[in-house]
Amino acid sequence: MLEGVVCCQSQKLSAGASSGFDAIPIPFIKHACLPVRCHDRFKQVNVLVPLMARLFRVLLSESKVPACWKVAKLSPVHKKGEVLNPGNYRMIAVSGVIYYFRQRAEIFGD
Repeated sequence: MLEGVVCCQSQKLSAGASSGFDAIPIPFIKHACLPVRCHDRFKQVNVLVPLMARLFRVLLSESKVPACWKVAKLSPVHKKGEVLNPGNYRMIAVSGVIYYFRQRAEIFGD
């Protein structure tokens, strides 16, 4: 079940989005596919999905999140107005791609 959710979520990732704090490019996860023969046809299968599903399953069963996944980089984004005024910025937290992916798999897997 979790493997199906992870596969579905991997296809929904936007390949044009920037890498997260962990510097793992999203296209690396999304397009890590190999052709596999299935009923006299070839089908693209993502080779990372079973590994990530297994990792997520272990982490869920142990109720753990690796400490390095909890780290985020704060980046200021200008809202409007004077650029030199710090009050005209909002902060966004950029976390790692794997952690973000795990969260989405957990949310949509319920």
